[in-house]
Amino acid sequence: MSTEVIDPYGDIIVACSNVNFLVSSNALSLASPVFYSMFRPGIKEGLAVRGIPGSLDVPVIPFPDDDSDTFLLFCNLAHHKLPALPETLNATLLKDLAVFIVKYACRPAIIDRGWLWITKDELSAELSPEDCWNALLFAYAMDLPDRFSYFSGKLLSSRRQSFSNWDYALANLEFIPHHVLEQLDIKQALLHFNVETALMEIVSVAQTKSSKECRKLKMFLGSYSQILWKAGILPGMLELRRKTLPQIMQCALGLPAISYNPGSGECDGYYNECYCSHANELDIKQHLLKELMKCAEDEQAGICLLCVKREPCDKHPRLHKEDGNLGNEEKEVSGPAI
Repeated sequence: MSTEVIDPYGDIIVACSNVNFLVSSNALSLASPVFYSMFRPGIKEGLAVRGIPGSLDVPVIPFPDDDSDTFLLFCNLAHHKLPALPETLNATLLKDLAVFIVKYACRPAIIDRGWLWITKDELSAELSPEDCWNALLFAYAMDLPDRFSYFSGKLLSSRRQSFSNWDYALANLEFIPHHVLEQLDIKQALLHFNVETALMEIVSVAQTKSSKECRKLKMFLGSYSQILWKAGILPGMLELRRKTLPQIMQCALGLPAISYNPGSGECDGYYNECYCSHANELDIKQHLLKELMKCAEDEQAGICLLCVKREPCDKHPRLHKEDGNLGNEEKEVSGPAI
């Protein structure tokens, strides 16, 4: 078994996995109220700290359930050995550290360095859905609303299937409430409804403002639907429902120039009242991309940490009790935060 000397003058050895850590019990106690309670007189670990009377051996306290890499990070933070800390953490280690933070209530000792780790550009690059979930756990444990929104947005853009039935998330819920998955499903469903609305928005406008007899309108509807169908983004298609928003955006970028007037001749309806009289002034493809970008911005906003924690939120007002009483004042109630 290897030994990590965190404090050369340490008074205890913590046996974690296959590593012995020589540490200061005072440093651990200051960094975590859980360790503070454990090392008190009368507690098993507290008695171990005092050791056997007359013995010069440093007492050994086993922590078999903790990961040694995570414990090393915590020890370096607790002993203020900042140069020994890595510049970046991968998503898996972030998740393990999040579990440790919740277990030992040591968020204040980690918050400064934790913020640097979770805002590193390397972490925000191409992430798998599993990596996004692990980062989301860390943001939740550290109570970082901006990062929670960011990584939940990343998660929404990286996965199209249901979150409530996602095996990885269900197996790694850890301390996060299950209703997070339901909120992600609600957000995802609303986003894709808005995407389909954006794809057909120009059709809705044309139908509303055009003469029903307009031959150009009928030709445009057929031409536009065919363009979306060839690109695999026609609303109602199974292929569209399987695409993430970034994939839909990529398909839209590859669309050819779209004209409202694919035919020739004049309007068959009432020319002065029909949309076709000025429709060609609109760049339909750019208009579509602009509408899809609004959906992308909504997706990037992710879901709200305060709402996930059932705490009052100014952005998403919800019914909540104040001092245990609802009072007589009328309060605004909203649905699940999205």
